[in-house]
Amino acid sequence: PLDIAYLRAQGIGRYAQGLLGPLAAQARQRGGELVALRARDRGHGPFGLDAPAGPHERTLRRPPVPGRLADLPEHLLLPIDLRRARANLVHSLSIYRAAVAPGVPSVVTVHDVAPLMWPEHYLRSGLVHRLQYAAARRADLVLAVSDAAAADVSSRLGIPRERIVTTPLAADASFVPTK
Repeated sequence: PLDIAYLRAQGIGRYAQGLLGPLAAQARQRGGELVALRARDRGHGPFGLDAPAGPHERTLRRPPVPGRLADLPEHLLLPIDLRRARANLVHSLSIYRAAVAPGVPSVVTVHDVAPLMWPEHYLRSGLVHRLQYAAARRADLVLAVSDAAAADVSSRLGIPRERIVTTPLAADASFVPTK
């Protein structure tokens, strides 16, 4: 989500940016390292939340493909990148660019299943969405951003509720009350 232009400037991009510092700190505290796999042409986040003690970054090499097909190479290339990084776990911060078979235990955050609820507005090509949702179905753990999203994920994707954990979103520490 940090490197996908239309997501980077939305809530999913803010969510991803806000997790970099805290996840990197947790990894260090546990004797590990957070590695963020980033696109070569990454652009800058519009929120100015670049985490100082953030993760180690690895630049991914991807073939040039039209934006609507950009998820497809991930199913082949992400498992290779994860092996090279010696990853123990992959957390896809959204269904976008999540691999169906990443080769390591996986956690996928599903923000909503709106395309399945209103397909006439979203599903011009069902193949990409089917692969994205297959990645969520095969994940070892699914994070949903609300109880309502968790219920939708369970009912629409057929994922048992015990494999879904609700992790509500919160405002970044940089937001403070004004007078």
